[in-house]
Amino acid sequence: MISRELAREKSIGLVGVGNARELGGYRIEGSGTPGIVKKGVFLRTAKLADATSEDIAKLLDVYNLRTIVDFRMDEEAAPTPDPDIEGVKLVSAPVFTKEIALEDNRRMMEYLGIKSEEEFHRLDKATFVKAFAKTEIVSDNMYVKYLNWETGKKAYGRFIE
Repeated sequence: MISRELAREKSIGLVGVGNARELGGYRIEGSGTPGIVKKGVFLRTAKLADATSEDIAKLLDVYNLRTIVDFRMDEEAAPTPDPDIEGVKLVSAPVFTKEIALEDNRRMMEYLGIKSEEEFHRLDKATFVKAFAKTEIVSDNMYVKYLNWETGKKAYGRFIE
């Protein structure tokens, strides 16, 4: 996970879209040849449903947006779909399934000693985030974990395509 300072530094300044940042400049390490992600090629954002017309224009004009890869599960994307943008391809590549999300919720409820779904859904944000971290649902290695799931392998495969 990245620090708030780095997230602010990498921000692309969209108004209606949270967590919108440039992924260029990050070092690539691993089994292959080390390198650096090329700037202006990969962006990361939260859902695009609340993008303003200025946000869309910036994505098209400054970043030459051509493809959106939506990693959200269908149940998550349905209420807030990505906008249809002329000339931009939308690829659905869900990493999670409803079953994975329900299992994560069950683990958090068990950790917190909560018995009912209603009580779970009334948790304050701080308790929710702490439980995510304590149960290691959210961790430094969570994206590596996603790659090991069958759904993650398919989703990231579609992304690389």
